[in-house]
Amino acid sequence: MAITPEILEQAILLRREVPSRSVNQIIQILEWEGLVEKGQLKRSTLQEKLTERGYSTRQMRMYAETGVAARRWQQPHRNRLWHSDLKYGPYLPIGPNGSMKQVFLVTFIDDATRLVLHGEFYPAMDKAIIESSFRQAIQKYGIPEAVYFDNGKQYRTKWMSRTCSKLGIKLLYARPYYPEATGYGKLAVMRS
Repeated sequence: MAITPEILEQAILLRREVPSRSVNQIIQILEWEGLVEKGQLKRSTLQEKLTERGYSTRQMRMYAETGVAARRWQQPHRNRLWHSDLKYGPYLPIGPNGSMKQVFLVTFIDDATRLVLHGEFYPAMDKAIIESSFRQAIQKYGIPEAVYFDNGKQYRTKWMSRTCSKLGIKLLYARPYYPEATGYGKLAVMRS
């Protein structure tokens, strides 16, 4: 059986819920919940897919040993907390006369659903690309309760402070030199 994205996401949730849960136990739970027919899902296939996504037994053990997984926490409802990140993209022939120029990817992700609210490549890295992506995410999905950024200068702008203040959005920044806090890291302040 080919594993659908929905089944794989359920398997990942089960693995994240109890990192020591075996693939056979995950399959059994999926069968009990009626998400797959008994005997339809093969252990080796699911193990391969979990490994591709970073959720193999070995990878989960590594998180448990370093304590990183213990700090992960997910918001219970959509639009409670959004994360954003900026990544260096590939070089593309978009410069003058087709010269190669690097692009930059900006994404906004909902913490509870892990949905990419907006993602776009931009030809320059400046504060305007964050503003553009944030505006488009809000236009598509509404106003979040809070946004959580790293300490990049593109995020620490007067525009971002004013916009969040006017819209009633909590503006949160990661602690400096604490990389575990970005991405899927969580803040105790948001648990209330």
